[in-house]
Amino acid sequence: MSDGLNELLSIKNSQRLSLHDVQRYWNHEYHVNAGHKLYESRDIFQPQPASKNTLENVQAVTEIMTEFNKRGSWVDQSGDKAKDQDYLDSLIGFINKGHLPVYLAENPSIQSCAPDDLIGVNFKKEAGKYFIDKDDLGLLLTRYSYDLPDFWYELDENDKYITRLKLEDETGIEKEKQLEALIEENRELRAELNRSRPYLNPDHKCFSPELEAAIVVWLAKYENVNDDEKVIAKKPALESWLKENRKDVVINDSGEVSKRALERIVMVANPSKEAGRPSKK
Repeated sequence: MSDGLNELLSIKNSQRLSLHDVQRYWNHEYHVNAGHKLYESRDIFQPQPASKNTLENVQAVTEIMTEFNKRGSWVDQSGDKAKDQDYLDSLIGFINKGHLPVYLAENPSIQSCAPDDLIGVNFKKEAGKYFIDKDDLGLLLTRYSYDLPDFWYELDENDKYITRLKLEDETGIEKEKQLEALIEENRELRAELNRSRPYLNPDHKCFSPELEAAIVVWLAKYENVNDDEKVIAKKPALESWLKENRKDVVINDSGEVSKRALERIVMVANPSKEAGRPSKK
């Protein structure tokens, strides 16, 4: 079995490849499909006399430089150097948009990088350090109707990703329906709550912000009091809660606490009408 076939089988059995390798193998496939050939080097090095500074010598140097430039590259049917396709930029674009997970290891058990870990990463310079997963790429390409690259996929794998996407879409539709049902249920519960406790409904034409604040702070502080628990005056605690949670009621337009509003609300909410603050000794 040839080394090339061994390498191809190894790639097809891989779950992850580095960005660098994906770019390299994908370009190899592109050039082969386009009918390009790897440039065959020629031995054109012929020493020229040092004193022979002629047009012929200049042409020889130019030919040598052209040879260096083509070595290791692909050429088209005319023998001109064929440019690579820039798959890397497309992959980086999908990664930056959050459509394609990227990994810091070839091991499939390693989790994908968090978005915060990718801030400022230069993927072009570090293309050999970051990996993408076959299934992630397969789902992405299938969703956008791109062909799967032959170097990494078997012929029948496209059907697998079409099926997975269909299941994902159906699951997404079902979740969306469930979410809509929950939103509607919440809307109905809120409407029922407003009907049963209209004093908490800000849309009621007789709504009183101070009454609502007094009821809500009472619920926050006393709703879960046990029958055998001694209820003591909590004026400071009530005031503190109101300043934190009902600023729109107890803080005036100047940004100062409205002592009169605070006093009225606490008077209603405090179950003990005795002095709420401990005496200073």
